[in-house]
Amino acid sequence: ATLAVPLLGRLGGHADPEPLRMTAATALPGHPRDTRLLPVRRAHRHAVAPLPFDGPAMLRGLALADGLAVVPPGGAPAGTDVEILDVPSGR
Repeated sequence: ATLAVPLLGRLGGHADPEPLRMTAATALPGHPRDTRLLPVRRAHRHAVAPLPFDGPAMLRGLALADGLAVVPPGGAPAGTDVEILDVPSGR
C-alpha cells in the first residue's frame, strides 16, 4: 500500500492522486516519536475510526481497512484532519 501501489502506478504512467483528508471520529493513537500508519474504516461520510486490529503483525486490520491513516507522532485527537492512504482491495 505504501510502496508497490504508488510505484506500479507511476510505472504505468498514472499521475499521483490528490491526498485524501478525513476527520478522525475518535482519537487515533500514535507512536511517541514516529509517524504511524493506522488501519481505519469510514465511520461517517467524512470521518474515519480506527480498527481494533492495529498491531504490527495484525494483517486482519489491513484486510478490513478502508484506508491507512497517517498519524503524526503522539497521535491525533478526535476531530483532527488526517491524511488517508488508499488500501487496494478486492471488494
